[in-house]
Order: sequence, then structure tokens, then C-alpha cells
Amino acid sequence: MTVLNSDLLVSTESDKEDEVGEALEQMIAEKSELDMETLADRRVMYEQNTNQQFGTISGLAIFIMMFSILSMMNTLITNIVTRKQELAMLESIGMSKGQIRKMLLGESLLLVIATVGITMTVGTLCGYALCKALYGMGAFYMAFQFPMVFALAYAGVLIAVPLIITLVSMKSFSKEALVERLRGAER
Repeated sequence: MTVLNSDLLVSTESDKEDEVGEALEQMIAEKSELDMETLADRRVMYEQNTNQQFGTISGLAIFIMMFSILSMMNTLITNIVTRKQELAMLESIGMSKGQIRKMLLGESLLLVIATVGITMTVGTLCGYALCKALYGMGAFYMAFQFPMVFALAYAGVLIAVPLIITLVSMKSFSKEALVERLRGAER
């Protein structure tokens, strides 16, 4: 015998859903080669797929965020340490520690603004394109939603990191005498 139908869709009024479902289950129970999937089953499966994909994509996004934050920390620390003698020179010709701190914070925040701007623009476009691609491949439950919590947390950390690094570096430099910092390159 050749099977012509592989799927059969049964639609009913919502008030008769339970009654029709029970009748279908009795019919399916009599035939071992048949199985039944309800709309509720399909919704559960879609929700599980969505949660699994969200977890995977979120994990990847968090990894990328942590990598970019570590990269920014490295850039800032390297920038400040390599400019130690230059900063000491500026202080020796009359620039106050507060002015140096403001200068370093300003430079760091310019870097943060550029980073956040590029990340939010490119990241949002990539996320939107990924959702569209998955939707096109049959994941009809994939709808783009801007990750506001992740974005705000990421921006907050990116703003806090330069502040902390600059303040810690300035405190570390202030423990060393100005003359010693000026002589730093001679050693």
C-alpha cells in the first residue's frame, strides 16, 4: 500500500478542541503506524527551540563582550603605562593631577563612545540579519528583539572600566616621586 498523505491537519472550534482531541487520540491508539502532534505540543517544541537558541546566542554574545572588554582594558593600561614619563613631564611643567586625570578620562571616554557606537550599530545589524536568516530557514518563531539589558550592561561596564583603570593608575603613579617617574625611561 502506498502512503499518499504524510500529514493531516485537523482544525476545530476552540470549545470542541478537547472533545475532538480525545476522539483523535482514540483513533490513533488503534493504529500503531500513526502518531499525533497537537498545536500545544508544537508550541512547547518551538519554545524549547527558542530558549536553546537564545542561550547559545547569548553565550556567544557574552563571550564577545568579555573579549572586547579585556581588549579595551589592555589598550587602556598599555596606553597609560607607556605614557608614564610623558604624564610626569606634563605634571612637571605645571599640569595638575586633576587636569591629567581629566585628560586621561576624556581620551578613554572617546574610545568608549566609538566602541559603543560601532558595537551597537554593527551588532544590532548582525543580530537582525541572523534573525531574518533563521526565519527564512524555517524558524518562524525567531523575531528580532533589541537586547536592551545586555546593551545597557555592556555600555555600563565599558564606561566603568576606563574610570577604574585611570583612577587606579593615577593613584599608583602618585605613590612614586615625580623625579622617579621622569627618570623612568633612563632605566
